[in-house]
Amino acid sequence: MANSATIASFESTGAADLLAEYQGLVGEVIRLRTLGCTGAELAHAQGAADGFAQALTASGLVSDRELLHAAQTARRGEGVSGVRPLETCDSSAELLEERRSVARTRSARGRAARAGVA
Repeated sequence: MANSATIASFESTGAADLLAEYQGLVGEVIRLRTLGCTGAELAHAQGAADGFAQALTASGLVSDRELLHAAQTARRGEGVSGVRPLETCDSSAELLEERRSVARTRSARGRAARAGVA
């Protein structure tokens, strides 16, 4: 159960900002799926988006219709940084290179974490 400070902070944030955050979460799920990610990373992203959506509707700050519109916008890649619409992926070679780039980033983060660098 959330404490009163968390609830007050959540309610003081504008609905538009919260919907933009939700769009970003949905966009991340789509990006991970597009890159072929599976397992824990994708499950974490899906859980974060789902939990955030439930919190938004339970609080009454946004309607189901607003959430649906935000998710549709994210699926089209509109207004979500780092997310391209699926139809803009020109070739399997481009997708493969993007997957390799993500793998290199993860590898570098893992090395940094093991070395104690944030």
